[in-house]
Amino acid sequence: MRPRRAGDPPRWAQALLRRALPDDVQESILDDLDEVFQRRLGEAGRSRARLWYAREALAFAARFATESRGRGPLRMPSASLDVKLGVRMLARYPMLTVVSGMALAIATGVAVGFSALVHQFMNPSLDTPESHRLVTILNVDAQTADAEYRSLHDFVEWRAGLDHFEALAAFRSTGRNLGGEFRGGAPLRSAEIHAAAFEIGGEDALLGRTLVEADERADAPRVAVIGFSVWTSRFGSDPEIVGRVVRLDEGPVTIVGVMPEGYRFPWAFDMWEPFRYSPTAFERREGPAIRVVGWLRDGVTLDAVQPELEAMGTRAALAYPQSHTHLRPQVVPYLRQFTNAEDVWSAVGIQIVLVLMLVIVCANVGLLILARTLTRTGELALRNALGASRLRIIGQLFAETLVLSTVATLVGLGIAGFAIAVFVRQAPDTLPFWMNFGLDAGDFAFAAGLVLLSAFVAGFVPGIRATRGALTRHLSGTSTGVVGSGFGIGTRALVSSQIFFSVCLLAGGVAIAWDISKFRPERLDLSIRDYLVAQIRLEPDGDLAAEGSTAGLERIQREFDRRLRAEPGVSDVTFASRAPFSDHSARFVEVAGGPNERADGEVVVVRATEVAPNFFDVFDAALLDGRGFFADEAEAARPSAGTDATRDGSPIIVTESFARRVLTGREPLGQRVRYVARNGVPFDDRWYTVVGVVTDMWSIPEPLGERDPVVYHPFRPAEASAVQVVVRATGAPVELRQRFREIAADVEPTLDVVGVRTIEDAYDESMSEINWIFGMVVAGFVAVLALSLAGIYATVSYTVTRRTREIGIRSALGGRASDIVRVLATRVMTDVTVGALLATLLLSVISVEGLQFRWLPAVVVTVVATALLTCLAPARRALRIRPADALRAEG
Repeated sequence: MRPRRAGDPPRWAQALLRRALPDDVQESILDDLDEVFQRRLGEAGRSRARLWYAREALAFAARFATESRGRGPLRMPSASLDVKLGVRMLARYPMLTVVSGMALAIATGVAVGFSALVHQFMNPSLDTPESHRLVTILNVDAQTADAEYRSLHDFVEWRAGLDHFEALAAFRSTGRNLGGEFRGGAPLRSAEIHAAAFEIGGEDALLGRTLVEADERADAPRVAVIGFSVWTSRFGSDPEIVGRVVRLDEGPVTIVGVMPEGYRFPWAFDMWEPFRYSPTAFERREGPAIRVVGWLRDGVTLDAVQPELEAMGTRAALAYPQSHTHLRPQVVPYLRQFTNAEDVWSAVGIQIVLVLMLVIVCANVGLLILARTLTRTGELALRNALGASRLRIIGQLFAETLVLSTVATLVGLGIAGFAIAVFVRQAPDTLPFWMNFGLDAGDFAFAAGLVLLSAFVAGFVPGIRATRGALTRHLSGTSTGVVGSGFGIGTRALVSSQIFFSVCLLAGGVAIAWDISKFRPERLDLSIRDYLVAQIRLEPDGDLAAEGSTAGLERIQREFDRRLRAEPGVSDVTFASRAPFSDHSARFVEVAGGPNERADGEVVVVRATEVAPNFFDVFDAALLDGRGFFADEAEAARPSAGTDATRDGSPIIVTESFARRVLTGREPLGQRVRYVARNGVPFDDRWYTVVGVVTDMWSIPEPLGERDPVVYHPFRPAEASAVQVVVRATGAPVELRQRFREIAADVEPTLDVVGVRTIEDAYDESMSEINWIFGMVVAGFVAVLALSLAGIYATVSYTVTRRTREIGIRSALGGRASDIVRVLATRVMTDVTVGALLATLLLSVISVEGLQFRWLPAVVVTVVATALLTCLAPARRALRIRPADALRAEG
């Protein structure tokens, strides 16, 4: 027995622990208690340290004394102890804990946050009982696979011929301007809707009543039901609101009810008006675009409705072959119509990429933990010799990583919650009522799965690697530390793969960021602060219908143009279906003829918009080739689907991006294109002729950098459901905002004016979400790079530890410092160089449309140089090793 020292714990406490503790945890607990005791001895003194040790010994003894030593290791206490030891081990290596934890937190936060958003957008659900009974009926064009919403005639027949529904209603979205004392405020989102929809919505009015069928008669007084938010914000929660007459667009409207807070069914509406459209006023596949919402009878399924609906569609196709030959009516769950299968698969793909990024981060964390674990080989070997099995040791290492990944995931959940809150604040209030952004039980379950994945990749796998034969070799004396670095081919491949992914991700991120920077306002030829833009929706009803929609809309445009030009501070005015920095409608085009045309035609995605003849002059857009539009060419404008107003060969002007990416080297002028469906089937036989090429106008940059090709058609108000009015000001355009609304109300009270703002504001709004997403992605890229470099640091640091004796001998024999550093860094830098070269080769041969890796050399040099710098700290530590210390350490 060794003599008792003054700095030893109480012997009786040690003896108590040896009798009470199970064999598989005894030595680890004693070692950890002794370590903490020695630290407390220096901090608090001998008496307090011994008192602390005695209290801990009694606590452990009380926990384990009731268990039989012959029944094997205790599961729950051992797991609890592993967690406690894991916390202590993480505290012992604070730098590793912080770096690894933050990387895991960022990766987990991005994955969970994106998953929560995807769940809301791609897998919408209603948190209401029997929500499966809520359905929609829509026509689908079998030729183009697009939905046809101009189905007023069909809706009347569905409602009369289908008896599977308790209620079936149609609605149409529109906007209304409050007049009188509320003039100049933002327009209200209104639903012209059948009264039956309130039966489907399932809620009574908070005040007054909802709409009734009598309100839908053409000669009935105008009434409206308003939402709770409108009642509180616009009318100050007036308790006498029911029966109040307000001016709505062109005439008085009586408010007959207020809906409860949160009610916005069937989308995101502020107001509800009676649906008064008659199918007799329109031809088939003409008239307003409507959506249909229905509530199935109890026990009726979609499979029971679909055959009868198909039979009605077949009868309609035989009776009206011109309009209904390709239409196929379908009944689907109500929320299904708002999701797209391609978008779902894209979201799933991004989710997989994010999980893979998390796996990469976990692999880097595992590399750090492996390096740390291998430096504890002596400790682990001793525990193994004292009875702890290899599985028990691996379990403890896994528990340490489990603690780390749990804490990191909790922080990641906080990051995800914060990011979602920012998104909700920036999201438009036109989002549908069923979207409830936030983290739910599914997101927490997903996060729990990420915890286990992280712990397995970063803890369990390195634990197996670290304990494979190393414990026996250490105790047998064969682990001298003089050979190799301790890392095999797998670990070296991991280092190379991390550098490979880091270069690829950073090169892509820099390329995208560089392209995005070119769209900053200060880089444009003109100041976008000089322009004011607003959307006006021209409703083809009321007085306009009486004088003919085409004449009425053209009159409004002319009068609006004249009144705006007469205003002080207005330099010019133009009209378009889409203004700069707004989302132009996507189309598929086919180019006629030419040597580059494929056998089935060349199908390309472009953006299409209609513009007035002076549009390019107002924005000082350079005409690169050909000519602009003539005033009388508006009659040849592209028609809406289902009309027959466009002549073959109607003129179009295309952007230089269109000429470069679509026409692929052909002479642009005279080229003929037509619009096709996604599957390449033409909408009709009309071709459009290119008469001019204009410089790329401002548009929202795409994720891969290059602006989409744009096709400009002559603008005709009669074919526009929404018109963008652009005013170029000589002074501060913001001063014209209020005047803009006043002029619009004077010209035509039914004008729905939306979003009067400068183009600078439109740009900031369109870019804010993109910048936010790119910021999160770049943060993830930086985290991956940081972990890659940390893994390299761990590799070199461990190399120094394992080769301490060799370094000391080399130094004693006169080895130069440069030679020692070269030996240490050669293998690591070889792995780094291999990863960088593979990334360079890949990015040099692949072709990603619109993405240019012009900064690739700089990225490679930065990554390699940073990796080299990570070798300096361990190398300096190696140079300070004295031969005598090296021999004592390994002798």
